[in-house]
Amino acid sequence: MESSSSLRTTAISAGAVIIVLFCVFALGSPVEPVDSNVYHEGAQALINGTPLYHFAPGHLLFTYPPFAALILSWMAPMTEHGAWLVMTALSCATVTLSCQRASRLGLLPTAPIGKARRVAFHLPCWAIALVILNPFWETIAKGQINIILMAVCLLGLTTDRRFWGGFAIGLCGGCKLTPLALGLPALRRHDWAHLAGMATGFLASIAIGWLLLPGTSQEYWTDLMWDTGRVGGLDYPANASVNGVLWRHCPTTVRSALWVLLGLAVIVAGWLLLPRHLDEARRSDDLVTTVAVSATVMLLISPVSWNHHWVWLPFIAVWAARVLPRRLSIVMTCLAAPVALAGPLYLARIIALPLGYDPLSPAVAWTGDILPVLALVVLVGALVTRRSSAQSSYL
Repeated sequence: MESSSSLRTTAISAGAVIIVLFCVFALGSPVEPVDSNVYHEGAQALINGTPLYHFAPGHLLFTYPPFAALILSWMAPMTEHGAWLVMTALSCATVTLSCQRASRLGLLPTAPIGKARRVAFHLPCWAIALVILNPFWETIAKGQINIILMAVCLLGLTTDRRFWGGFAIGLCGGCKLTPLALGLPALRRHDWAHLAGMATGFLASIAIGWLLLPGTSQEYWTDLMWDTGRVGGLDYPANASVNGVLWRHCPTTVRSALWVLLGLAVIVAGWLLLPRHLDEARRSDDLVTTVAVSATVMLLISPVSWNHHWVWLPFIAVWAARVLPRRLSIVMTCLAAPVALAGPLYLARIIALPLGYDPLSPAVAWTGDILPVLALVVLVGALVTRRSSAQSSYL
């Protein structure tokens, strides 16, 4: 247990970081909070009894399950700006708390100094480092829910309470389907309690939505769930998934088959890399692998992984630095840094405008390929390194 002094230091440090981050974004957000506005409009549609999935032309569509609309219904009586400010505060808080938990569990590296000083030093350092990254600052600026879901799923993946950890991830899957892929580590370990919790949480979210919004739920689960075009153009440079790469560069005739094959290959690679059980002697390494590999698989196999969905990037980077040869790790970091900081769309603009190109033209659309391609290289490199280590041990 942490001492009262350490807990007090943690609370003070976390509170200060949250306040500073909130003020920075509240006073100078770089982009329009389009996602928060969609949540707000969905909440108002829910309260007013208007169709949830059919907004007026000119607005982005609400693409989440009905349970998500119920969770976000608190936004309805607020203004759009007020709802965004609350989302900003929640995101800043969850970034900070995630940094605290990740540092304590060894998911993010820390210096070997005294416990209270370590918290006071690393919390603000990691929180600031994270929000400088494009997935974080764009998520907060747009009022997206990614950071909050990441924090809940991180807790679910790392808690010793297996059923309730799975239950939390299942509920997140009821808000946004992609977290369901995070069940792969539990499947690998035959952790039936965790999987039962996931199934219970996910089915509970569907049941609650169906009970309170039967017509809307039927429309979503029987029809709209399969319509990936509702979320936007799949070839948009911001789609940093394997499917996005294929939509940008492959002909229609082979695209679906390649996506299925590559998706299966990614799942198999993740399965082979995940630990079969959590070894107490190397718990930190196993947790890093569990979080990073499952998140990588989730982001790569999803039909759409917008650049701001990559809030798992810090954990993936830490894991890659541990499992890849040092030189390769440095090269990968240098290649990823521009898009990790600016994002594929802003990087495309930086490259395109001096050359007279349209930032959305195919000539610079490759900026959206950087993260998924590098993630694939990391998976392959980790498999090769693991096999080489196993052969060395055998010899």
